[in-house]
Amino acid sequence: MTIVRPGLIGGDRDEFRLGERIAAAVLGILGPVLPRSYRISPADKIADALIEAAVTGAPGVHLIGSAELAAD
Repeated sequence: MTIVRPGLIGGDRDEFRLGERIAAAVLGILGPVLPRSYRISPADKIADALIEAAVTGAPGVHLIGSAELAAD
């Protein structure tokens, strides 16, 4: 079992969410100085981690945190 715990998910949305837009703008500007666990988690990196976990199928419980998914 793999548990994925992203931070703010980055990517395009069909609907407008003011709070997420503001948070994304602030985190985008401050990203380089913030710890990785507070950075935006791009949707494609989350998807890649989920696919990798499904394909690998490693036994046990695995946790993928926001720091591992953060934008570089």
